[in-house]
Amino acid sequence: MGASRGLWEWQDATWHRLNSKDASILEAAYLQDPEGACPLSLGPHECCYEVDFSVMQQRNRASGKIRNLRRKARPTAERQEELEGQLKEAVEKAESVAKEAASAQAFLPPLPQERSEQSLQREPLVEAEFGSLAALQRSISSGAVVLLRGSWLARRELKDLREAPPEACWRGPLDLDTPKLVAVSGLQEDQPERFELLKRLVDLQLQQLDDFALFLDTTCAPEASEWAKLGAMVEWFASPFTTTWSLTRSFAPWTWLQRCLAQLASNSREKLLEVSDLDERLDWAHSLPLVPPAFDVILSEMHFQRPKDFEIIKGLYKEAFERVLGARDEWMDFSGFGLDDFHAVQLAEVLLHSQSLVKLVLAENQISDLGMQALAPQLPASLKLLDLSQNSVGDLGVSALAKHLPPRLQQLCLSSNTFGAEGLETLLRRLPSCLDLTSLRLARLPLGRAGLSLDLGQLRSVARLSLAEVQLGQGVAALHLPPQLEELQLDENCLGDPGLIALAPKLATCNTLRSLSLNENAFADAGN
Repeated sequence: MGASRGLWEWQDATWHRLNSKDASILEAAYLQDPEGACPLSLGPHECCYEVDFSVMQQRNRASGKIRNLRRKARPTAERQEELEGQLKEAVEKAESVAKEAASAQAFLPPLPQERSEQSLQREPLVEAEFGSLAALQRSISSGAVVLLRGSWLARRELKDLREAPPEACWRGPLDLDTPKLVAVSGLQEDQPERFELLKRLVDLQLQQLDDFALFLDTTCAPEASEWAKLGAMVEWFASPFTTTWSLTRSFAPWTWLQRCLAQLASNSREKLLEVSDLDERLDWAHSLPLVPPAFDVILSEMHFQRPKDFEIIKGLYKEAFERVLGARDEWMDFSGFGLDDFHAVQLAEVLLHSQSLVKLVLAENQISDLGMQALAPQLPASLKLLDLSQNSVGDLGVSALAKHLPPRLQQLCLSSNTFGAEGLETLLRRLPSCLDLTSLRLARLPLGRAGLSLDLGQLRSVARLSLAEVQLGQGVAALHLPPQLEELQLDENCLGDPGLIALAPKLATCNTLRSLSLNENAFADAGN
């Protein structure tokens, strides 16, 4: 059966990609009637489901269980070939940029000379706890930042905010109970429509909160030094505790800096809101961080009112990038960002600077073998959790991962990819080197049944294992389980009674097992 023109997924706690056979069946029925309902035989043991495309749901006729469905467009063969060609060029360019980045010298931007009669010593722009709530609070206490109350802005004509009265200022401490902290970018006095846009955003936010705090870089205290203001601006836009509202999509050098600083906070899914029109839909921008050389290339094409700003902005971004990406116990979550192999190459450059990364989540994207081959060599040794579920990683990609497994890995999720028995066997030969691995998820993989031998007995630390929907069938007889297993998922594997009878002796030796899931395996009385 040919490949489906759409990628089909079903949902439980998260979204999972359907295998090619079920996707083709759904696609054929969907193309006949995108709003209709019909019975379809799906799954490894071809259960009968009532599928209703008008609400995108499927109901198991036997159990009554309902699952949500969704359909994503698949790139055409011509487009895929074009992408692969462009990717090869991107890989070559990325390797060149990475070499330049590795050899780059630390840069300290020159001191602005706006006040010729004052001898200002450059203050540190960032400290050890860069971007933390304590650091943001310190920028307020020092006078470098004035925070405004959203409730005050909502009641005022927004014309000149450089000198805010005392009642306009946010007085509460910054802690985890602070309702919301917003950094506003792109506000200009000569463009009153942006003030109106800001007021609309404030009004929308106040429908959800009684009040919240805003940082506008136009409201820094006048007595603060130039470098104190710049340092505070960098921290507020790059901090994971703030949300950035960008009021423009046509970037000048300083607003470009602020946007890229916001993208550094890769552990926040609602970090950057870009909107430039009152009638525009409000959507969160999801982008990868830019490495400094790439940032510099784009920056060099912009117009500068003061030529020295080019070097200052370069230095500010490079210093912030190194502090954020080198942060202790850093984690990144890019799940559902729509990343493809081009983005994987870009992310590989970022990972060169992330040697303290402990968690990397790339689930629900479109990364294939080419992207995985670029990413795998750059995975830092500090990594403890890696989630690549619901991508398109095949045998070549998972083999590349097997060669570069982080030694401290504790959790690995590769469910809903395209690699089969060959790639999995390569991975299982290397996994015993991860002595701390406790969780392994390998669900919804096209492993097949014939001749498959899954020897997981060498994974002595694995306590949680998922092999749901991998078409084991009676091949479960060749399954060797980890000795310290506590949780096992074997749902929808078409085991039948023979499979369960073969599995029973293996389970009897698992003295630590406390959770077993065998849903939808077509058991009869003999198996039970």
